[in-house]
Parts: sequence; structure tokens; C-alpha cells
Amino acid sequence: MVRCENEGCQNDSSIISRLSTRGLLIRNSNETNSFIDAYQKYNYCKNCHDNLLERIWENMKIDN
Repeated sequence: MVRCENEGCQNDSSIISRLSTRGLLIRNSNETNSFIDAYQKYNYCKNCHDNLLERIWENMKIDN
């Protein structure tokens, strides 16, 4: 089984995602830039993927 790609995690991956821990949305004033690594696939365990999604949503809600 493939390991989770989140740094420091030793769990087996259960989700293949296009979200990258290096490519979170970057928000400048009223502009939101897209993901840096949008076409690459990453393997995450459910916990790390859920945490990554939370970080992305928090980043998007800061200025709204």
C-alpha cells in the first residue's frame, strides 16, 4: 500500500487527490490564485486530506 504523502505521516493512503500541501490557494487582496500543482496527483490518508481541506477553506474565508 502507498503511504500518505503528508510530511511526517506514516499512515497508508486512502485518497488520491489533486490538492497539494505546497499549492494551497494564495489570496492577495481580492484576488485568489489557483493551485500551484493542479495536475499532479497526491496520496493522503483520510485524516490528512480532511485537514488539508480545512486549511484551504479557512484560507478562502479569511477575507469574506
